[in-house]
Amino acid sequence: MGAPQEEQSNQFQALWKHMQANPFHYIVGVGFIVAVLLFTGLYKIAAKSNDQQLASAYAEAVLLEDPEERAKALAPIAAGKTPIAPYALYMRGEALLSVRDYPAATTAFTELRETYPNFPFVPDAVEGLGFVEEDQGNTDAAVDVYREVREKWPNTPAGRRQPFNIARCLESSGDVEGAVQYYREQLAVFPGSTVGNAAQQRLITLRSTRPELFEDELDAFSAGRPEAISPEPVDAEGQDTNAKEGDTEESGPSGSDAENFTSTDDGEATAVLE
Repeated sequence: MGAPQEEQSNQFQALWKHMQANPFHYIVGVGFIVAVLLFTGLYKIAAKSNDQQLASAYAEAVLLEDPEERAKALAPIAAGKTPIAPYALYMRGEALLSVRDYPAATTAFTELRETYPNFPFVPDAVEGLGFVEEDQGNTDAAVDVYREVREKWPNTPAGRRQPFNIARCLESSGDVEGAVQYYREQLAVFPGSTVGNAAQQRLITLRSTRPELFEDELDAFSAGRPEAISPEPVDAEGQDTNAKEGDTEESGPSGSDAENFTSTDDGEATAVLE
């Protein structure tokens, strides 16, 4: 009786160690924080599940290095009607996207959205549909998808990073003025984040190459409103990333942006803050 539980625990411990040792492996797809949330949420479900073998199979599938093999191993788990299915379906979509199997990735993300509308990573899956369009050069369609994520799920991590996706598409299509607007919005809605700092770096570059788009900042500064100028990039603790070593005290990592969740027996999930 205790052997299957011990085997399952070992599988999840192996998965956790693999995530810690290979963070970039997960950043390429769902992102390390998202992978951690999928891991911790799934572990809670598996601990209550009667199907220990299925939970172990999922852990083994996620550990596969080759994304095509990972997607193949996740397919039968994703097709089942179990609490683990939406996790497998989402991870399968990400694996397929990473190898540019756009039709299959679209199918996986769309199925997740339609079958498990309350699953907390549906916004990320819809964002994946935007990536599919953008990677194929359909920037207008991609922008429509990113705007949908931004409008429908504004308070989720996925929703809060959409201004950068929109700005990137606008800039690539030649609408630099529109891109500047959305890069600035990204700074406002997700300050101190990786995507916020990426937006700031684009603004720094564009301020040099297209200074006419930043005349409002000069006007604001002349009017005694320097706060209107885009701030310097900061880290998640609010520290200036350009500060020299020793200028600030060290601080530990912040988990304020992370959400965890619990799942019901039918696979739907409810987000909860921890």
